[in-house]
Amino acid sequence: MTAPRKHGRSWKLLRIYFRRFRIGLWLVLLALLGALLYVNQIGLPDFVKKPLLEKLRARGLDLQFTRLRLRFPYGLVADNVLFGPAGDPASPTFTLKEIQVRLDYGALVKGEFQVNSLLLRQGRLVWPVAETNQPARVLTVENIQTELRFLPGDLWQLDQFKAEFAGAGIQLAGTVTNASAIREWKIFQSWPAAVAGPSSREVLQKNLRRLADALDRIHFPSAPELKLEIYGDARDLPGFGGRLTLRAAGAETPWGSFDRVDFSARVQPPENQEPSRAEIILRAAGARTPWAMADKLALTLHVLSEAATNFNADLNLTAARVETEWGNGSLAQFTAQWRHSATNAIPLSGHGRLQLETAETPWGNGRGLQLTAALSTPGSNAVQETSSPGWWNSLIPYALELDGQLARLTTPQLEATNLSCVADWQMPGLRIKQLSASLYDGSVQAEAKLDVATRELNFKAASDCNVQNLPALLTTSNRQWLAQVSLEKPPQLNLAGQFVLPPWTNQNARWFGETNLALKLLGQVSVTNLAFRDVPFSSVDLHFSDTNQEWRIPDLRVTRLEGRLESAIEYDERAQDFFARLHSTLDANVARLFLAPDQQGGLNLATFTEPPEISAEVWGRVSEPDRLSVSGQVALTNFTFRGQSARGFQSAIEFTNHVLTLREPRVQRGVAEQISAASVRVDMRAERIFITDCLGTANPFEVASAIGPVAGHWFEPYHFSGTPTSRVNGSIAFDIDDGVDLHFDFEGGPFEWWRFKVPRIAGQVNWVNDSLTLKNIHADFYQGQAQGEAEFRFPKGPGTDLRFDVTVTNADLHLLINDLNPRTNQLAGLLGGHWTVTQGNAPDVDTWQGFGHVSLRDGLIMQIPVFGVLSPALNSVMPGLGGNRLSEGTASFGMTNGLIHSDDVDIRASGMRLQYKGDVDLEGRVHARAEAEFLRDTWVVGKMLSLALWPVSKVFEYKISGTLGDPKMEPLYFVPKLILMPLHPFETMKDLMPKAPDASSTNAPPTELKP
Repeated sequence: MTAPRKHGRSWKLLRIYFRRFRIGLWLVLLALLGALLYVNQIGLPDFVKKPLLEKLRARGLDLQFTRLRLRFPYGLVADNVLFGPAGDPASPTFTLKEIQVRLDYGALVKGEFQVNSLLLRQGRLVWPVAETNQPARVLTVENIQTELRFLPGDLWQLDQFKAEFAGAGIQLAGTVTNASAIREWKIFQSWPAAVAGPSSREVLQKNLRRLADALDRIHFPSAPELKLEIYGDARDLPGFGGRLTLRAAGAETPWGSFDRVDFSARVQPPENQEPSRAEIILRAAGARTPWAMADKLALTLHVLSEAATNFNADLNLTAARVETEWGNGSLAQFTAQWRHSATNAIPLSGHGRLQLETAETPWGNGRGLQLTAALSTPGSNAVQETSSPGWWNSLIPYALELDGQLARLTTPQLEATNLSCVADWQMPGLRIKQLSASLYDGSVQAEAKLDVATRELNFKAASDCNVQNLPALLTTSNRQWLAQVSLEKPPQLNLAGQFVLPPWTNQNARWFGETNLALKLLGQVSVTNLAFRDVPFSSVDLHFSDTNQEWRIPDLRVTRLEGRLESAIEYDERAQDFFARLHSTLDANVARLFLAPDQQGGLNLATFTEPPEISAEVWGRVSEPDRLSVSGQVALTNFTFRGQSARGFQSAIEFTNHVLTLREPRVQRGVAEQISAASVRVDMRAERIFITDCLGTANPFEVASAIGPVAGHWFEPYHFSGTPTSRVNGSIAFDIDDGVDLHFDFEGGPFEWWRFKVPRIAGQVNWVNDSLTLKNIHADFYQGQAQGEAEFRFPKGPGTDLRFDVTVTNADLHLLINDLNPRTNQLAGLLGGHWTVTQGNAPDVDTWQGFGHVSLRDGLIMQIPVFGVLSPALNSVMPGLGGNRLSEGTASFGMTNGLIHSDDVDIRASGMRLQYKGDVDLEGRVHARAEAEFLRDTWVVGKMLSLALWPVSKVFEYKISGTLGDPKMEPLYFVPKLILMPLHPFETMKDLMPKAPDASSTNAPPTELKP
């Protein structure tokens, strides 16, 4: 075994020192650990903090914190840091949970404290907002995280700044030169009244309240992304620049709501004598604001600022679609450039332009809208501000020019293309220098000027468009009228006007409903080659004016090939009273255009070869047709009415209260036919015509035919070959069945009725309803005279009721029979008599009742078959006795049921008397007995001779039957041949009987046979 080695003294000393060193090292390590624990838990000692704070203060940071400690592995960390003044509740405060202080360890080794950067964590900026009588509010930026680097040259650089503000995440970066001056900013200092006056503080608080109010109303559906980059000089706060970007899925703001928002704002401070610049860019998939809604909104604003209050701005706004309360648009683009200078008298000037591919409004739709506006300074003669209040006062210093273009406009009322408008504003008024449009095969041009001080508007317009294509702008009645008009080319319209608008303070005024607008209008209309209801017109021309709703048309002219209508018209729109003066030589058929088919009856009865000439005055009230009145003159030439022609008609006319009055009307027919009257009155309501003192020389049948077919039918049997003179008074209904009361006095001839023909007749005719009465009839009757009266009634049933009374004296029988039976006759004599029919109905003669008597002097009647049937027998007694001239013949008769009966037909001739008794009806059938008495009228001894020849007379007593034209004779008594032997001639009676004359015999006067 080896023995232990012995060490020397040196070794022992070495071991002692080593132990001491180890103990000392442990003590140092323990002290160092205690120091580290102290600076970590308690904080740095003052001798260490003081130089560090001085370095930070020199950098512009005046920190207040609870402790500054060493924290592994972060290094120096300040806890509960406060920036800014303490104890001022109105000042903003910026607190941080901790700040990591990064030192320059190279300088620290040299014994120098040098801070490279600060790491800020869990910061919070609180800015109180003062409210009057309201709970206090604050603006807060939460969870601030960033690194503040201190670069040489008093330069700060902010990196990776993150925070939360109003629900949005904020990212901030920036650099600040002369950063140490930040501590001088008022927001980090208390605000004694002596330093910041009450007015500055109030202004700031007011702005903060606005910001707080806005933030309360801003909401994001999800956290937005907000990035802010700033840079500038802390000694020149207005010279700071930066850029702000915001991206959000959506946003609800006081100015509206937005979808997929992309917003950026950049401010570039002035440098190198260049002005400062600002740019704002906003893009949103959708935007909904109180003013409009937009899709794919893009807004760019560039601002170039030369001074704090002087700047130039350039705005560009586009949207795929825009919707507003006034209308919608697509592909909208708005650009504007303006300049603002607070140092100039006119602070604002510039120009802008609006473009829309399509526009939709409640009033119509448009395409291709372009609107340009320019705002500038007026000339030296600009009108100064007036004392009268109005919306224009804010525009008084400016001159505004507008230029608008619209490719197409479509409204429910019209369609127009190529619209353009040039307007300007310069106190005292707004002026539309040019307004034009292509409209329905024509164009419209207009100009206007509004004086805003006096509210007076003046305008002019001209148009050659086709008004037929503007139905929606017209009333229903006007559309119906225009639908019946055909035009070869559009009418020409020129219009000028002036009116005063209601006071600007009267916000509820309806301009075109006001009655005190002092409206004045002047215009002219011209149309050529048109047709209305297929009736052509050469031209229509007129001028018109309107002053305070009083319309005047002084020179209306309507022309056709045959003539023209000239008129002057006045119309009071308020009272609806009108007055017109006219002169017309147009075809009367033109009146059909203004009458309904059921009102054209009068025109349908007339035919005009030449247009009438009418001069008249017309007045009335539009709303009261019953008040229509007319006064004037009418003249017609060469016309027919109900087939009756006339060569002229003239009359004064009056129409009022539905009564048309013709004063002194005159009608000319042929050379000698004329008709005139004191008046003819047509009562439309009573549907009756009243005639007063109508005197004429015209054919009554033709006049009756002009009255109506019924009247013509009644007068048809009565014919005047000449033109009798007649006078008419009375009335007649439009429909004759409703009543007639006409009274005629007439005289003239020749006259024909049935087979009677007379050279002259006179009398009275009274036509009352369904009866026709003839009175005081006097006529030259076949070289004699006739007079009488008659009454005819026309019941609704068949036939005509009649009665008459006729007296004839000294009528030539030969001439009368010529007319009654146009065959040759040898009758002669003077006929007289009286015939009365007390009642009857034609044509049923079986209903006739009456009586009468007849006489004949110096006549020959044996040619009449009913009398001539005895001639052969009489001639057998004495040759020529059967054809002897009668000295006298008389008879009285009665008529019952159309059957005429007489017991005293007495015919006397030389040496003979014939007597008839019996009946004859009006159809000529005879039932009679005839008896011949010889020598009955011989002077003194006639009765004795007649008594002696009584047996012979009985031989000549016959029964007659058959008809008047073909009578049948049969002896009444049988006589034996033995008794008749002395009268030998009777055996040869048939051989001796003369033959009746044939139809070829002449109408020479008969040869008188001597006994």
